Amino acid sequence: MAPAAASAATYTVAAGAGPYGGADSGCATIAAAAGAAGAGDAVQIAPGTYTENATFGAGGVTVTGATDAPGVVVGGTLTFSGGGGPSVLQKLIVATGAGGGPAVAATGAAGVVVATRC
Repeated sequence: MAPAAASAATYTVAAGAGPYGGADSGCATIAAAAGAAGAGDAVQIAPGTYTENATFGAGGVTVTGATDAPGVVVGGTLTFSGGGGPSVLQKLIVATGAGGGPAVAATGAAGVVVATRC
């Protein structure tokens, strides 16, 4: 008998959330969610402004910002470095931080799809 396929996890990001662990876990930062997310997982970000850089090491991650006011603004760089299919960014604004550099970066075999109509 073949082992059951692992189900995708959803990581929620909100300031003050607890440590991440399993599926549907809360994370205090985008970087924590990026470190926990694997291929096919989802990261949902609560409204607010997040000043940080985060690296997603797995491909195929869907990152979605909340549509509630004031929306989601990331002041920093989101880097996608994993293979396994393109990741998707939707419903958030990413602006570079004080250090400059790109707002979104893809390295190696990573790809990023920016959804403009969600």
